[in-house]
Amino acid sequence: MKEKQLKRLSRTTIPMDFVEKFDGVWDHKQWLVFCGSIEDQGYTPIDFDQVGILLENIKTDYLHKNRSVYHHEKRSNVLTNIAATCLSAMHITFR
Repeated sequence: MKEKQLKRLSRTTIPMDFVEKFDGVWDHKQWLVFCGSIEDQGYTPIDFDQVGILLENIKTDYLHKNRSVYHHEKRSNVLTNIAATCLSAMHITFR
């Protein structure tokens, strides 16, 4: 039954919503509130150690994805700034 509830939970947005809400970083109190909320929503019995592993896996993917987006945006901004500086030096407006 615990495995069934974990699978059921993992098919929802609840774990990802939690990870996103705290930007991948939460404390013990927030974890306990999350556990209480999934109990209140009827996801019991459930193995909370496995829920923690589920959250950590989602967190890893979330942070990796956000890091990739951040680095892409940062790289893009650097290239845009270089281009703008070069064009400015040639007295050309860059928009």
